[in-house]
Amino acid sequence: MADRLATVVMQLYSSKNQTEWKGKKNEGLKQFLGKNHTFRWEGFSVWDAGNGTVDCFYDADIVLKPTNEVKNNKNLQIILKKNPFISLDAIYKLFDGTLVPRII
Repeated sequence: MADRLATVVMQLYSSKNQTEWKGKKNEGLKQFLGKNHTFRWEGFSVWDAGNGTVDCFYDADIVLKPTNEVKNNKNLQIILKKNPFISLDAIYKLFDGTLVPRII
């Protein structure tokens, strides 16, 4: 069993795999920074119309192009420190508000 485990470890950490990992490190972040992203905003307010109130609704699709400043986001830094191979979709979900990182 020890021989089999040693073989698996040697293949897993082979120079070929390590080179491939280095090439894929922060790939999701690079993809995120390289494209525009659409976020949905929905708003609600109650306005005083003098004789009563008026319910007001508004929604918008907002297209944002991230800058390198996104790298300074503390939640993103925590996630990238734990997993530098995180996908573009997971980073998008973080900024869309649907992914909340656990801080341990």
